[in-house]
Amino acid sequence: MPFNRAILVLAALAVLALCACSGPSPTTTSTSSASPSPCQGDVDSVTPDIHPLIQVSPASAATPSSVTSHVRLACHATLSVTRDGAATATFGTVAACKLTQGNTPAGLLVSRYPADVLFSLSQGEVWCRDETPRQQDIAVCGQGMVILDGAASFTSTCVSNHAFSVAVRSGKVLVRTAAGAKPVPVPPDMQLVYDPVTGAASVSAITFKTSDINTFDALEA
Repeated sequence: MPFNRAILVLAALAVLALCACSGPSPTTTSTSSASPSPCQGDVDSVTPDIHPLIQVSPASAATPSSVTSHVRLACHATLSVTRDGAATATFGTVAACKLTQGNTPAGLLVSRYPADVLFSLSQGEVWCRDETPRQQDIAVCGQGMVILDGAASFTSTCVSNHAFSVAVRSGKVLVRTAAGAKPVPVPPDMQLVYDPVTGAASVSAITFKTSDINTFDALEA
């Protein structure tokens, strides 16, 4: 059954940081820096869409393991994708998110970190669809927060200075740009861009490419 599409361009909606299986590893956020938080990810999982993928689980693991099939996604694990890889992380019955590199060296996220969110995205892009009417939060670039309330689909991107953007195709999405800030509503076919240097957040119209829509359609399967 088709799901409502809402694209959020930010850097926070993948539950695991995926790394390339071969070649030099890009500089990434250390998993050891993520302190443990209450975890409810017993039913989370990750599936490789395009190889190579690497799963680091648990967060204290010294050697990452390759993800070649549908496997459980542990809390506080780092998931990364490189060399045009891609993976879909499913967070219980809450959301399904596809992690890609975007225009960065690697797509990186940490699952169920910080506390009470699905994941934190530090690099790359994540394309998500909401699967529950309950309000859920997703961390963006370790700074912003995306609040989903009802069925929605979106994509988000982050850059190294923690600037991020969230683009919504359909559904209800609120974005909190910083701690204590008032959530900003982002309607369908609109995009929020946040600059942490100036503290400015702007919302403007966006036109989704066919490839963007195809990515959301792929999440439906």
